[in-house]
Order: sequence, then structure tokens, then C-alpha cells
Amino acid sequence: MKGDFEFVLSLAEGFFEQEEVQRKFDLIKQHEFTGWEIWFQIEFASFLQQHEEVSETIREFGYSIDKRMSGHQERMYIDFLIRKKRSSRSSYIALEIKQNQSASSCVKGMMGDIQKIWKLKQSEDDLRSMWCLGIYPTATGKNIPEIISKQSELVGVELPDNLISTKEIPNTSFSFTLL
Repeated sequence: MKGDFEFVLSLAEGFFEQEEVQRKFDLIKQHEFTGWEIWFQIEFASFLQQHEEVSETIREFGYSIDKRMSGHQERMYIDFLIRKKRSSRSSYIALEIKQNQSASSCVKGMMGDIQKIWKLKQSEDDLRSMWCLGIYPTATGKNIPEIISKQSELVGVELPDNLISTKEIPNTSFSFTLL
């Protein structure tokens, strides 16, 4: 589990270190663009497909949901399935992406994604681990670990501290959290 966390964290850090990505985040801030999650997913997918440690990526993969846990909803879609090189062909790391103009709202959405993944039918679950990557304007004066703790308590999710990372995106006014 920790190895997958470190792998996904290194992917996020590598993506955010790109000067072109940093320039685009400056444009997002400068023009106050909203709803840029799809742009991010396309750019990130392109990055993953060229990454030397990634052997396969699948975007928006559909799974059946256990109706006992979800009511009327039958399917859910995971933003990314990532297979590391030298791993089993049926062993994927799931990654959900969230973006928001508020760190608190972003973390809340991330917790919702974690709950969503728990609703997978066990017969279809080929995930070796699941992570959420949240991107939001850097929240000066806000204690992100405190926000994560509060939101995780509200939804009944226990998150180990060593599997959470929050960092500023270099040369931008944005930050990201991986949990």
C-alpha cells in the first residue's frame, strides 16, 4: 500500500513540476477559470501514457455497484486505472481526481469519492489500491491536515497519516493533496 502511495505521489509531483503545466495553472488563476478538471485529466492521461514506470492507463472505467449500498445507482466510473510496469496484468491502482476553488470543499469531495469506491461489487474489484488527488488554490492560514481529519471523521473513514501528502504546486498559487 505504501509503495503504491509513493508511486502515485511521484507521478503527481512529476506532473506538477512541468513548466507548461505550471503556466496553465497561472492562466487558470489569472482568468479565474472554473471546471478545469477535464482539462487536467486529459493532460495527466497524456503524462501517464509517456511515463516510463506506467505500462497502462484507463480513463473513466465503469464498475458495477453493490445495490445494497447504493440504492438505485448501478454503475460508477473511476477517473484513472493505472498499472505499474512489472505488475500483474489485472492489478490496477485507482485514482480519483477532484478540483475545487476551496480546500475544504475539495477534501469533502475526495471523501465522497472514497465512499463511492467502497460500493464496488466485490466480484468486479480488481483494484490493488485507491487514491484521491485533490487540487485547489493554496489555502493560506488553513490547516489542511485538520480539514482532512474533520472530513474523514464525518464520513467514518480512517486515514493513516503516512498515506497523506499535501504540497504546493511549484511556481503557482495552487496546492494538491493525495490521500
